[in-house]
Amino acid sequence: MHRMLRPHLSAREATLEIESIYPGLRGVDLRIAHYSEAGFSVESLHVKLPWVGLFGGLESLQLHVDCSRIFIDIDALPHSNELKPATAEDLVAGLPGHLGGLFESISSAVLELSLGALSASVGEIQLTASERTVSCSSELSVMVGESNATVLTGRVSNENFNIDARLRVDETGRELGLDFVASAANWEAFAKVFFPEIGPDLKEKQVDLYFDPLEGSGSFTDISGYARWSADKPDRVRAAVLGNLGAIEVFTRSGGFRSHSASFGLATDGLALCRAYLSLPIDTVQVGSWQANEGEVVLRLDGSTASTRVKLGEDSFTLKYPSVLDLIEQSGEIYFTAELKQFGESLVNAVAPRILPLDVTFQASLNIDGQVELSKGALVDPSGKAEWAMSELQWPEKSLSISDFSGAAQLDSLIDGVPVGQSDLRIDTLNLAEVIFSGIETRIELTDTGIATVDDFSARILGGAVNTDSFNLNLDTKSSSPIRLRLENIDLATLAAAVPQFDGVLAGAASGDIHLELTNSDLRLKDGFLGLDEAVPARLSYSMHGMLTQGLSPESASYRQYHMAELALENLTLKRFKIEFFPEGDESKPIYVTFYGESKQEGTLVPIDYTLNVNTDDSADLIQLLQIMQSGQLDIQ
Repeated sequence: MHRMLRPHLSAREATLEIESIYPGLRGVDLRIAHYSEAGFSVESLHVKLPWVGLFGGLESLQLHVDCSRIFIDIDALPHSNELKPATAEDLVAGLPGHLGGLFESISSAVLELSLGALSASVGEIQLTASERTVSCSSELSVMVGESNATVLTGRVSNENFNIDARLRVDETGRELGLDFVASAANWEAFAKVFFPEIGPDLKEKQVDLYFDPLEGSGSFTDISGYARWSADKPDRVRAAVLGNLGAIEVFTRSGGFRSHSASFGLATDGLALCRAYLSLPIDTVQVGSWQANEGEVVLRLDGSTASTRVKLGEDSFTLKYPSVLDLIEQSGEIYFTAELKQFGESLVNAVAPRILPLDVTFQASLNIDGQVELSKGALVDPSGKAEWAMSELQWPEKSLSISDFSGAAQLDSLIDGVPVGQSDLRIDTLNLAEVIFSGIETRIELTDTGIATVDDFSARILGGAVNTDSFNLNLDTKSSSPIRLRLENIDLATLAAAVPQFDGVLAGAASGDIHLELTNSDLRLKDGFLGLDEAVPARLSYSMHGMLTQGLSPESASYRQYHMAELALENLTLKRFKIEFFPEGDESKPIYVTFYGESKQEGTLVPIDYTLNVNTDDSADLIQLLQIMQSGQLDIQ
């Protein structure tokens, strides 16, 4: 027999060791101790050849094969090192031909068997590829059924997975059909065998991943599918796969999520049509202090396009990929939309923990619609638009609160990390250390230099109005050009009420300019003034409580003069009134008040010309100054 097989063995550089050939009453019993060739070897092969089949023709031969062990090294098989397709497009374009060629080879091989029946079992099949080894056992049967079609049924299994398949080849070998079901159990053991790198990666990232068994099953996944091929259309393979996954649990250092059982599927007509989906219902998602209940992740492939949609509670996020081939190549355009109806600080802190100050809280809704370019795996050149409506924002450290903040923004491009676009902003109420701005409207233009230009700023404040000339913000340094606030018709009564330390009555209107500047995120008050609108009647009433007459003898002329002044200040008609901010650049004396008025006392017109210094200990930081005013720490002299 060695002499008969020598040409075959020589051509394949194979070795064969025959243990025994034993002719018996029923047939020939052949035992092969070992056979090996490049990438493939067999140990302890036992073949039973019945006499009936040998002398009656192969078509009636019933063959029984038992094998102890088969070794397959996929990397060492002939042609295993052929060049891979250069691009994803080459791979996808060549896939139908490869599959058609594979099925054509299978069909020819089945017909060449020309057996009446074959039964085979393998105790262990050991597959090795890329230093990864999988072991399983196998059972196979081949028989000629109705219409002379050859039917192969087989099972491949081990303790972690099971695959049952049925292959039918018609009499001519021109029609082939494959049906299969598969399942896998024990996720940890399965992943250790098939994805050995996933365990160390998850451990390094401190992630725990679990797949629970499907309800009523010991498997964490069940898969079924079919494929159909015809020699009339050799490059066309019609196929479909459906499957289910058990509930998924993921735990990380900062949170985790749990899902219901997931489902997935793929179908193709062998031509341009290819559809696939993955539906993952979600119980809970938690990242830090942010949590969402009930949701779904859906991935879809429809022809050449793909999409991903994530829905959590009332919020949703969608990605669309116009070209799957570009996506595989890590290039092309990606379109995205986001509808966030419960957008708050907890979500921002979960996604980007260091963006917001620790004490900022807010609630808003946000809609985003845009696109981004994927280039060599990196996201570049984003553009799009956003609309938001913020019901509330609190920033206690800066004594800041905002209600009903809405706006729209357009991002045209991102050049070297610098956004380019424009935004319109509207704020119903802004409370800055108890100074109330309302009806705020402005427009911001962003340029590729990293400079934002603020235009058309206007608001209502202290019973009057405020607006500005255009000014620039440097986004890198968080600084600005000088900001000129033009104040018009400020109600002095409202202004006085904003200073709790002022124990009196002030009425009238004032206008003026205040100059500010943003430096390293601090808003600095440079200088400015408010002057009395003389067309509006103004008055001042302030009880001096003996401040001017303290220590004077009631009998003295000085006492009578100062006492009359004290009485005059309790009901003074103002003729001039001016508030100056840092008039001499002294940051310890931020407010300088001068006024002139008249009052009738005992039938005498008493003129009052008065100056007040309002002192602090330190800075010109506007927010800090307003906080000092609210806390009553001003020193009035």
